[in-house]
Amino acid sequence: MNSQETLRKLVSQITLADSAARRDTSARLENVSGALAMFAAELAATNCAAKETVLVCPNCSDFVKAAASANSIDVFQQPPTASDLIALAAGDQLSELEYIFARVITNKDFIQLSGFRSTNDQDWQESIAQLRNSFQKEPSLTLPELVEKYPEESIVKLSIQIATSISRQTPVIIDGTRALLAASIVFDYSVAARSWLFVADCPQSPAGNALFKHRNWISLPANQIATGDGLAGIAAISLARTAALLIPR
Repeated sequence: MNSQETLRKLVSQITLADSAARRDTSARLENVSGALAMFAAELAATNCAAKETVLVCPNCSDFVKAAASANSIDVFQQPPTASDLIALAAGDQLSELEYIFARVITNKDFIQLSGFRSTNDQDWQESIAQLRNSFQKEPSLTLPELVEKYPEESIVKLSIQIATSISRQTPVIIDGTRALLAASIVFDYSVAARSWLFVADCPQSPAGNALFKHRNWISLPANQIATGDGLAGIAAISLARTAALLIPR
C-alpha cells in the first residue's frame, strides 16, 4: 500500500469529535474565563483526560529532554500507541520540497513563505530563484499527487504518523512549522481531522504563519514560546493537564 492509499485508509477512520460533549462542557464552565475553559471543552469532545501524555520529538535536544522530564513527560521518536494525548514537534526549517508542499497548500509565493531568511541579498535571491525553478518542474501537481509522487519523503511520513494517531482517537498537539505542514496535509484529506488537532502556538516562521492563517487554525496560549523544538508542546501539555481537571466527570 503506497502513502496515498495509506493516508486515504487512515482518514476514512477519522470521525468528528463529540460536539455534544463540547457544548455541555462549555455550558458548565461558562464562568471560567480564559483559554482553559475552551481547551477543556475541546478535550471533553475528544474524551481525553490528558493523563498519558507524551512528546514526540525526532531530534530532541538535551535541554528539551530535561524540560520534558521535569514535567513528567516521556519523549519518543515516533508516536506510541499507548497514550491519550500527543505533542508532536518536528522543527521549523523546511526543505525545498516541503516549501513546494506549502506553496501548493497555501497558494502563497515563495517570498511570502520563506521571508528574508538571509542577510545576504544575493543568497536570498538565489534561494528564491531555486525554489521557483524547482516548483516549475512540477506540472501543477495537486497535493494528493505530490503525496503520491514523493511517498518516502519525511513530511509525508510525518502526516501518516499524525493520521494514524487521530484515527485511533488520540488528540495531537502540533508544535512548529513542519508538524503544522504535515497536519495541513492530513486536513486536506479529511476536514474531520481538525477536531483532533491542536496547535501549540502560531509558528514564528513565515511559512508556518502562512499555513496557520490559511486553515484558520486556533492556537493554544503557549505565550509565544519558540515553536518547533518541543518547548511549546511541553507548555501545551501542561495546559492540557490543567484544563482536563476542569472537565465535569
